[in-house]
Amino acid sequence: MTPLIAGLGLALSIGSEYGQTRRAREQGRIQSGFMQDALKDLGLAEQSLKDSIGSSLALPTLEAERALDAVSESGEMAMEQLSDRQDAISQATGFANIGMDEDSIKNIRKQFERKREDIDIALTKNLSNVLSQFEQQKFEMQSQRRQLEMQKRMADQQSNTKYFGIFG
Repeated sequence: MTPLIAGLGLALSIGSEYGQTRRAREQGRIQSGFMQDALKDLGLAEQSLKDSIGSSLALPTLEAERALDAVSESGEMAMEQLSDRQDAISQATGFANIGMDEDSIKNIRKQFERKREDIDIALTKNLSNVLSQFEQQKFEMQSQRRQLEMQKRMADQQSNTKYFGIFG
């Protein structure tokens, strides 16, 4: 009777081992599929991020161009007003005031240069922020990719678990 009980115990043990291995393999295949889908979705997100960088950089550039146009227009208007004032003074007095003209022109140019530099600084800052955010998101996605790839490898290993540690 003991050999019969030992045989039944061995059969139950074999059946249990086979069932556990089969479940582990199936679970590994399911997890591997999930990881593959997640990697595909991450690839799409990475491509979307790369595609969006151009438009993200274009916006601050366009804003700077518009601001520079406005500054140029106001500088032109200031020069025209100065010219009109000088003409009015010359006509009223009969004298040309060249010294005042030169100083005023220098001031207008100086103000224009200062405003242009401010626009350049703001543009550089905005572009730097966009690029910094892009690099941060890119790094985070690369990190997620590495984690998903590692999890997929582990799931693939689990899906190839050998029966009784020997048979595939």
